[in-house]
Amino acid sequence: MHTSKRLFISGKRLLAHHRPRVALEYLRQSVKRCPVSQRHELVMRLLYLGIALKKVGMPSSALKTWKTARTVAPRSYAGRMADRFINDYGMLRQANRSLDDWNAFYAIQLRKYLSSKRSRKLGSQGEKDMIWDLIYEYWQGIVHSGVLCNKDLCEKLELFESIRIIFPYFSLPLEDEEEQEVIAVDFHRQYRVNGSDPCPCRSGLAYSQCCGRTPAEEELLFGLF
Repeated sequence: MHTSKRLFISGKRLLAHHRPRVALEYLRQSVKRCPVSQRHELVMRLLYLGIALKKVGMPSSALKTWKTARTVAPRSYAGRMADRFINDYGMLRQANRSLDDWNAFYAIQLRKYLSSKRSRKLGSQGEKDMIWDLIYEYWQGIVHSGVLCNKDLCEKLELFESIRIIFPYFSLPLEDEEEQEVIAVDFHRQYRVNGSDPCPCRSGLAYSQCCGRTPAEEELLFGLF
């Protein structure tokens, strides 16, 4: 049997025996060695790789994997998994819209905090807890003010980006670097892309769910798989 096929079978078997961390490497290698011409086989491997990533607590990486499969085969089961678990922000869908909004707000503010540090990372669990508490305190004020009522996705993102939290810095902030606004443009159709517009990469998803998605805490702290 071909090595690539053996890796995939072993990875599925390990998943079935509740060993997702071990299965992860087998499945990753099986995807890496799968010929691009074998589209159906590639999509199946991406499906199981995403399941393993979700089981080990890497939902953002799982979503990225399923979105890749969706690009290859939009109507596949892996593609439907992406549609099922992704929210309007391009993050893992939560139990309700309010939690989706909170996760997006937290991730945006965490990104701002990390971008102000030379290390670009959190130094300790204590620092992480303090930043979380501070962001959540601001969030409570937003919720109680009712300012989010009747706002669409673009308006919410604009509001979240406009809020400036004064963080207690654990190291000297960067003074010479300012966060640059990313302007998305579809050059083929010659217009500026908004969050609800189709993504210019032709994935079939909205821009806010694809190339313009909000990076989640997992990705900001550890990167994607």
